[in-house]
Amino acid sequence: MVKYVKYLDIKKEYYILVPLNKKALEDLYRYKIYKKHCQEDECIIKDTFKAMIFHEDTYYEMESMLFDYINVECDIIINMYEEAIVENNQLEKVLLLTNSLLESSKDEKFIKFATEFKSLVELAIKKKTVIGFYF
Repeated sequence: MVKYVKYLDIKKEYYILVPLNKKALEDLYRYKIYKKHCQEDECIIKDTFKAMIFHEDTYYEMESMLFDYINVECDIIINMYEEAIVENNQLEKVLLLTNSLLESSKDEKFIKFATEFKSLVELAIKKKTVIGFYF
């Protein structure tokens, strides 16, 4: 029997983005993403996006713990092969779902990721914008 080994691309970055202005929102819909500028606890991409940046190993962990739930709840497809956008009218659902998943989890890595994600959702709601998944 042949065993297949999955190799992770440790260099490829995955982005979850909140546009910070109208031009950034337009760029997000055109999938124009710019070079990142990150500090220790905050990541802004050229002052246009608030971002979470992570790698493929984290994506695989969060896929079944968060992204699949968002897919079902919002009837979208967040996966590693294409970009997706959660529209503003769905963000409250995503926030409620994320809060519920956070309350029921004991997984420290998930809690850290979902807490950061939740802050992006709250920012998007506050700014009346969207969240883009740029994988």
